[in-house]
Amino acid sequence: HDGFLKIKRVWLKPRARANPRAVHAIKVADVIVIGPGDVFTSIIPNILVSGIRTAICKSRAKKVYITNLTTKYGETHHFSARNFLSVFDRYLGRGVLDVVVVNTEKPAASTLKRYHVHHADWVDYSVLISTKSKKKLIVVTSKLLRVGKLLRHDPKKLADVLSRL
Repeated sequence: HDGFLKIKRVWLKPRARANPRAVHAIKVADVIVIGPGDVFTSIIPNILVSGIRTAICKSRAKKVYITNLTTKYGETHHFSARNFLSVFDRYLGRGVLDVVVVNTEKPAASTLKRYHVHHADWVDYSVLISTKSKKKLIVVTSKLLRVGKLLRHDPKKLADVLSRL
């Protein structure tokens, strides 16, 4: 596998049908939080389950996407926050997301160096521009890094941002 190649399309085979209770929970939710996580191998496959995308789109819930802190070699190599959003526009539909939460805190150079060995980069949020959207996308920026050697979202900081929405 050449991890520098871009993923062109994701599909499920065999097709899967959503549990009716999951569809109902999505339809009556106040907030739907998507991410962070491996976009093509963890998040999009769930959206592709028959009934899930439609439930998300029809739900009156606020739809929030939490952008990843780093890219992943072989999956989101060289992605910016805008690239992540483009994937969701493609699989959910343009303008479905209401809010995108992005981290603005750049990790220490020594931490980034450890990630660069694995072809992972910090996700650049500066080019995040909502273009040709059916509705205005709210961009929430915050310092979300957890203290430690691994780049992870701080759960308390993230919870604070989500609770303010």
